[in-house]
Amino acid sequence: MKLIVHMGLHKTGSTYLQHIFNDNHEALLGRGIYYQPQPGYPAHHFPAWDILRGDASPVETMISEARIARCHTAILSSEDLEGAIFDHATAASIEAAAVAAGAETIEWHICVRDTGEYFASLYSQLQHHIYADPVAMLCEVLRDGMMMVIDPSPGERATPYWCFCFDHHRYIAGFAAQTQHPVILHDFRDRKPFPGWRILDSLGALDVIKRLPGEKGRNSRLGEETVRAGYRDQVLRLAATDAQRAKLRPLIEAELRGKTAERFAEVVGERFAESTAEALREFGIPSQDMRACA
Repeated sequence: MKLIVHMGLHKTGSTYLQHIFNDNHEALLGRGIYYQPQPGYPAHHFPAWDILRGDASPVETMISEARIARCHTAILSSEDLEGAIFDHATAASIEAAAVAAGAETIEWHICVRDTGEYFASLYSQLQHHIYADPVAMLCEVLRDGMMMVIDPSPGERATPYWCFCFDHHRYIAGFAAQTQHPVILHDFRDRKPFPGWRILDSLGALDVIKRLPGEKGRNSRLGEETVRAGYRDQVLRLAATDAQRAKLRPLIEAELRGKTAERFAEVVGERFAESTAEALREFGIPSQDMRACA
């Protein structure tokens, strides 16, 4: 039994790939590949959140279900597992649970993209979930090469934290040094027919994919006005009264006129370009297999 852990990264086409796994569940079963079907949303976020909180039993459950289905491979996919890059205990718990359930092989699959694009896309996405200031983001990313958000969605069934990796070689090499299992990088530019397609190609199952999700499966980058509205709403909802909101609104509008996430993204992309290239050289699919890369 093989366990493939697809851990994102965020904003690298993970949602689209998860729709493909989920929507083609039956076809993949025919090739001996098990993706635990998810109702409503295709990612394994709920299992991932349990894992991040210290309960790796969902891994054992998935592998047991795969074995019952007579499959040789199980796939666990959630970009919230990006946090495992920075927390060896979480990665070790996944590996221990997989081995306990009978997995002989474990592969860690990570997709990376230009960090400037990542920064800009991440900023726009975060406005739907939390308040995120691009200057604060920039400082944290340039200082640490990563970004962490604690308790972004308070509640019993929610992720305890988000982590976002920018200094790819520094952190992925550190992660790889603490595991005995292969760490395989995918280049987001190599996204035809879809990001992460080489996972299925390596399993000899690319040809069974008949259902593509189309636009409904794309967690696409939000437009500027939507981002501005999200930023505004995240602040105004914290005010206790309409009078307070009335005072805050012009101040927020003035702040929004100075938000230049796109320009910050250029700096981030320049800062970490070589780290991304080095990570792909060391952990990426061999160059002779990257002919489809744009």
